[in-house]
Amino acid sequence: MSPPFPATRLAADSALLVVDIQERLFRVFPQDVRTRVATTTALLVETARRLGVPVFVTEQYPKGLGPTVPEVVEALGDLYRPLSKLHFSCPRDPGVREALRASGRTSMTLVGIETHICITTTAEDLLGAGYAVSIACDGVGSRREDLHGAGLAHLRALGCAVVPGETLAYRWLDAAGSEAFKAVSKLVK
Repeated sequence: MSPPFPATRLAADSALLVVDIQERLFRVFPQDVRTRVATTTALLVETARRLGVPVFVTEQYPKGLGPTVPEVVEALGDLYRPLSKLHFSCPRDPGVREALRASGRTSMTLVGIETHICITTTAEDLLGAGYAVSIACDGVGSRREDLHGAGLAHLRALGCAVVPGETLAYRWLDAAGSEAFKAVSKLVK
């Protein structure tokens, strides 16, 4: 039986992939889902920033779906350098695939939308390429709760670590006592 959490979970091994949190699609999500996804994404972006974890942002067909939503762009700040894509799976687009590969990271943490489409297809292809994959269960969402639940179940069956964003942030921190730990703890409270 494989461990319930990927072995490559430390900040030095990880990258954060923010998938398609775009205006035209996100605005049709229920408000509680939008708040949950944006808040968790902001927590992980801030943790990544403090620990030097690379952050990648994708936008699915931005001409049609618009740019990343303002609250996520604000959290990203200077890390907002979107990679445009047409495939539902991020690594199927050569530009995204090359950016992830060039990072040298072996573990990818995913947040974004939609759980049952772009998140699951991205996770499938990342796993197939040898990455460990973690999903922030509160940092991903779908327009409907049943689709979100089905997507999470599929991700678990694939072997992804599906855990709260707060768990992932603290896994990256690894120990208490650092300045990064103090700053992230304030965000969580």
